[in-house]
Amino acid sequence: MNYKIKPYHFTKNIDKNFIVFFEKVENCDGIICFDFEDSISSSKQNQTNFLKNSHRESIIKGLKDISSRIKLTQIGFRINGTETINYNNDIKAISILGNVNCVFLPKVENYKQVEKLLKDISQSVIEIIPIIETNKGFENIKEILSLKDSRFIRIAFGHCDFNLSNKYFPFFHQNTAEYWNWIKQLVYYTKFAGKQIINSPLLNLEDEEYFSKVLFKNKSFDNITGQITLCLKQTLLCYNIKQYPDLSLIYAIKNNYNKLEIASEIIKKFEEYKIDNRFFAIDEKRVLISPQEYELAKKVLKKNDI
Repeated sequence: MNYKIKPYHFTKNIDKNFIVFFEKVENCDGIICFDFEDSISSSKQNQTNFLKNSHRESIIKGLKDISSRIKLTQIGFRINGTETINYNNDIKAISILGNVNCVFLPKVENYKQVEKLLKDISQSVIEIIPIIETNKGFENIKEILSLKDSRFIRIAFGHCDFNLSNKYFPFFHQNTAEYWNWIKQLVYYTKFAGKQIINSPLLNLEDEEYFSKVLFKNKSFDNITGQITLCLKQTLLCYNIKQYPDLSLIYAIKNNYNKLEIASEIIKKFEEYKIDNRFFAIDEKRVLISPQEYELAKKVLKKNDI
């Protein structure tokens, strides 16, 4: 059996070693993706917009400068949502590059958002990928998937925002039965629509065994064909999966006292390990702590009613 699965490797910058990095990802049949939505953060909205604009300009310029040495058809982007002030600038910037692989559209909740992107985006973009990551997105999944366009082949799942949208705490990650129940629902509707799924990222960056088990779980569904990756180790494993026993799943924590302890620990670690000008933190075990779980943890301690 072929266990390979296409990695969509999200990275931030283009540095002096980018060509070597690009070749490693390309050799895994991977797509290098730049994030225009969540890559930059600041406590002040005006500063965030300035940083986003600067980041976008830097990425586009960097790609243009090396476009003769890489395949832009192996490059993708996550842009800002259709209702945001940065959306049009993202669209214009990407059009400068010509042929690129894909554009991820975040927090898709209805078919009109997808229609708008298909209308606005350059025809040189090979594929558009709506991200389903809110409760409304799940509720409207059949409607979203009903759109027919040769550039709309698959959706992606964003589980952190989905947990936040539903106020699930602690978050259900890939080691929970609840997570895979969501996947089963997405698989059912995407198969019916003749489309595919890219699975949500695993936040444990160094745990090779855990990630490999998730990849094997992916392959038990015949239309999960992609995986978002957050580090080179994960990307390389997508191409050469190491087999481990089945993923052991846990169930929801119902004790409110445990929730308060978990919330306190998440807040402590996020604030201690947050990366400057980024939305997230990476703790001492190389586990990424999402801003969504941090946000909900603070609400849990404040209200103690979730």
